[in-house]
Amino acid sequence: MNKPRIIYYEKLIIAGASGNGNDTSAVWATFEQQSHAVPLQRKCSEDGYEIRLSNGVSRVHVGCAVENTQSQEPYVLFELPASHYAVFDIQVAKGYDSENAAIEAWLQSNKEGCQERLLPDSSHYCVEHYDERFCGNEPGSIVEIWIPVQQHCQLYHNHPFTKHGTCPCRIEEHVLAETMQIWNETKEAKPFVAELERRRIKGKKIWYDETQNTIFIIKVFACDSGGGCPENDTLIGRACHCPHYNHSKDFYPKHYCQCSAEYYRPMFEPIFGAGIELYPFKTVLSGDDECVIAVRIGRVEPDDA
Repeated sequence: MNKPRIIYYEKLIIAGASGNGNDTSAVWATFEQQSHAVPLQRKCSEDGYEIRLSNGVSRVHVGCAVENTQSQEPYVLFELPASHYAVFDIQVAKGYDSENAAIEAWLQSNKEGCQERLLPDSSHYCVEHYDERFCGNEPGSIVEIWIPVQQHCQLYHNHPFTKHGTCPCRIEEHVLAETMQIWNETKEAKPFVAELERRRIKGKKIWYDETQNTIFIIKVFACDSGGGCPENDTLIGRACHCPHYNHSKDFYPKHYCQCSAEYYRPMFEPIFGAGIELYPFKTVLSGDDECVIAVRIGRVEPDDA
C-alpha cells in the first residue's frame, strides 16, 4: 500500500441518514429513498460519505456534504470537527477491509508524528469517501478511507510564518517596481497578467482566470534556481524553496505553505488592495506535482441573468 495523503478540513457537515453500524446497506437505502422524495439542497458536491463511529456501539451516518447546518427535513445532519486526515485508496475488488492491517501498521509506525484523533465523546471514527473514481464493484473502482489524525508537527508550529504571521523571505525590489510599471501601463487585470507572463517577471508561468477573478502563478522549482535540499532526493527536496520544509519526505496539508503565498502579497496588494486573498492552490509538500499560488483579486460577480 502506498503512503497516504494528508489532507485538512475545517469541518465536514454531512446531511443524510443515521443508523446501526451493522446494517449499513439499510441506512444507505433510507438516504436514497429520501433523496428521491426530497432532493437534498446546498450540496457541496455529488460525492458520497459514510462516517463509521464506534464507542462500545457501532453506528453509521451516510449522505452528502452540505454547505451549512441549516435544517433540511427529512435529513439528519452530522458535523465532524476540523481535522487532518490520512487518506488511503482502497480497491473495492479486494474488499473494503483489505487494507485494514496495512492502515493499522502505518498508524503504529507513524505514532510519533501523528495519532488517531477521537471525537469529543471519545468515539473512534473514520470516513469512507466516494468520488468519481468509485464505480461500484466494477474493476478499478476506488473508495477513499479517511483516518482522522492529530499531527505532532513541530515543523509547522516552529515556522516563522506560524509564529509571526509574515513571510521571512522578501520579493526583489526590482520585481515590485517593474510590476507596478506594468500595471500603470495596462490598468486592467487581463492585459496586466499577460504582460507579466510575457516578461517572465516572476514564476514559471502566470495567468488570469476571469471566471474566478484569480491570478495563478506556477512557481519555479528550487533546484532550477540554485536552491532546494540536495540531501533529500524527492520532489519536495528538489522543488521546495523553504529550508524549513524541503528536507521532509512526508506530505503535509496545503495550508502549511501559506507563507509561500504571502510572499507575493507585496507584488499585488498595492495594486488590488488589502482585500486580496492569497493561498496555496497546489503544493509538492501536499503531494502535488507542482506548486501553484492563487491570488484572488476580488469578488466574482454573478451573471445578470
